[in-house]
Amino acid sequence: MIVNNDTKERLMGFLLFLLDFYRALTGTYLPIFIPQTCGTNLCSLYSNITNHELLNVISLLLNTITFILFMLLFYVELKRENWCITNLDVNDDKSKNNLDNEIEKYPNLKKELLIQNKRYNNITKICIGSEGLNIITSITNIYGRLTSVSLIPLISIVLLISLKLKRCYETSIKSIKSEKVYSGFLTEQIVFNEIDKDVKEIISDSDTENPKIYNYRSTEDNGYNINEEYKNKTIEYKYIK
Repeated sequence: MIVNNDTKERLMGFLLFLLDFYRALTGTYLPIFIPQTCGTNLCSLYSNITNHELLNVISLLLNTITFILFMLLFYVELKRENWCITNLDVNDDKSKNNLDNEIEKYPNLKKELLIQNKRYNNITKICIGSEGLNIITSITNIYGRLTSVSLIPLISIVLLISLKLKRCYETSIKSIKSEKVYSGFLTEQIVFNEIDKDVKEIISDSDTENPKIYNYRSTEDNGYNINEEYKNKTIEYKYIK
């Protein structure tokens, strides 16, 4: 079975999402996953969750809010990535700036591209603020229960989630400023630099009275409707929002 490039890109994005999900889970619920002392022993995960001290309850509540915001970030990120895979392509034979000129012929796509990038940037900034407050609150909560083995996991987890947010922010800012779409998932960051061949507008000067319409419905249903009435005629493709 031959797997096309779009499917490969979606599969890669999903696998990287699973890694990000793990980082978000451990990075937001620090009071649960960082080793702590309960008397003379290390606390279990259950003990960390069921600790009813006021500061721990407040910390876990903030952990949950921050985790939900990260899930929203991942939703926006995946939706943006899927939109790019559906409507754009990566063509190594063309320059990275090729999309700048090509997309001018597609005002609806250009508008949607800007919306996707700004939405990605906004939710990233919200997550950065929430996670910053979350880290401070969590460390304040568990400080008295930290052990000699807590430091390395704490630094590692905070570093991993911080690098994720840094990448999201830099990707969104770079995409907005350059009016491009940099992938938010792939480790070797690619640039979508042309319109996907399935949604590309090709206009022919001949037979304008009987154009064949390639009907692009929307990014939500990714549906296509092709009128075959003029199959053997010179055709005109039109982009329809």
